[in-house]
Amino acid sequence: MGCQASKTCCFHGARKKRRHKAKNEHELNDVNDNGTQKIKDNEQEIKNLLQRFQEEKIALEKANSIKLEEVEREIKEQAKRDANVERERRLSEKTSEMKAEMDFKIAGKAKYFVVQKIMVSMP
Repeated sequence: MGCQASKTCCFHGARKKRRHKAKNEHELNDVNDNGTQKIKDNEQEIKNLLQRFQEEKIALEKANSIKLEEVEREIKEQAKRDANVERERRLSEKTSEMKAEMDFKIAGKAKYFVVQKIMVSMP
């Protein structure tokens, strides 16, 4: 039967209120504990992501430095090849000039020799 008397004599209502209050506090504590656990989980996930990011960053830096060294080596090799080609071109030009000079000198000496031969053969 219900308690319709004063609040002081109604133990059932007070007990019910206490149980309800305790239940609410327990639920709030559970929610708080769940929230705290979620925060800890999120913090751990952030730490893991940061660590993975650092590892990827280091790996990319190593890969980029290797690529950079390879590109530098290729550029140096290309510069050497270009220098060799230029050197060969200049040597070829110089050789052509020297050959032309030698041909001119030989032609001059051949004329001189022919003239000398003609002069010697004339009485």
